[in-house]
Amino acid sequence: MKKIILLFILLMPFTLLNAQLGFTLGPKVGFTATKLSSNKDEMLETFQANFMLGAFMRISDHRLYIQPEFNIKTKGGLFSSDKLLGIKELSLTTFEVPILIGIRVAGDRANNLHIMAGQTISFATEKNIRLDNSSELDSSMFENVLWGFQAGIGLDLIVLTLDLRYEWGINNLLISGCNGVSLKNRMIEVSLGWKLF
Repeated sequence: MKKIILLFILLMPFTLLNAQLGFTLGPKVGFTATKLSSNKDEMLETFQANFMLGAFMRISDHRLYIQPEFNIKTKGGLFSSDKLLGIKELSLTTFEVPILIGIRVAGDRANNLHIMAGQTISFATEKNIRLDNSSELDSSMFENVLWGFQAGIGLDLIVLTLDLRYEWGINNLLISGCNGVSLKNRMIEVSLGWKLF
């Protein structure tokens, strides 16, 4: 009986918040295709496929909502040719925190079409770098913090939420800017979330 009362007390704030503003919380999984965009023709980039895992929270009022997230993603990309720095692959395992602002363009809270955009910050927790034997780079030459901007479209179907987004990296991943090279993250993301509340 005590456990039931405790569970009721813990869930009460979420229930009240959901009734007043529209509160949603849940896990999400997805697929990402990432690459590194370079400002040099000598570097030929290709997309790298990865999976993502995370959680989202959405607080909405009528048509507008704010959605912070906490995600684990791999960012970076592959190079089919790199005659400047000798990079073959750069994969950064990151803890990502996007904060998105969205608007419902059709439907109601449970079933709707929405668009969203916002800034994201990612913290590199692990770096996996494959280099040519001639390369003088090492992991310390790459940023640990990545800033980006995301925009996309989504569809809510009762307890499921499906999103399609694109991310533009803002800062250069190379700390030293070797040979004037700029590497910025680009990412396509498809994710599916489950609304627990």
